[in-house]
Amino acid sequence: MGGKSVYALIADLSKAKTCEAYRIGGYAHGAKEDKRKKLHGYPVISGPTPVDDASRVSLSKVITTPNTYLWDVAKSCEFLPGVALHLADANVQVDVLICFSCDELEIYTNGKLAGHEDFDPRRSDLLRVAKKLLPIKLNECKMVRVFELVLCLIMLLMGCAGLHTSIGKDSTGGMVKIANKRIHTL
Repeated sequence: MGGKSVYALIADLSKAKTCEAYRIGGYAHGAKEDKRKKLHGYPVISGPTPVDDASRVSLSKVITTPNTYLWDVAKSCEFLPGVALHLADANVQVDVLICFSCDELEIYTNGKLAGHEDFDPRRSDLLRVAKKLLPIKLNECKMVRVFELVLCLIMLLMGCAGLHTSIGKDSTGGMVKIANKRIHTL
């Protein structure tokens, strides 16, 4: 994925002039939506974090080993990367975007997509390095939990509204109003 110069860089990250990790937002945004730094359209949430020597060795082994990948598998999930690696030497720049939701990564060489593959067999190895380099702060955990709870509540209300609106003679198309701790159809 990316040619001989990319393989040479990734195979021995100790020689990389730049080896950084970023936490990125999973949804790509257009240039006008926000002014945050982006990697291939994905907003940078935190970083750069320098990749330590032990993590460089682990990443080299995982990314360059053919058994890391499921070559003949296609998934229908949406690629939503949360981690990015920026690697560079004098000859080439490589970005590796990692999605732990579907266990896939994309490799960009000098700004162009060079490959996309499933890494299911080595998920735990990549996740261990990602957690070490980019630990989730307590505030981020709380935010994720709150978001999950709000999403569950919204889904529950939509389901209840759908059941409620389908019982009567008139259909409201599932639109509801919540007032005084009660769900009212519109």
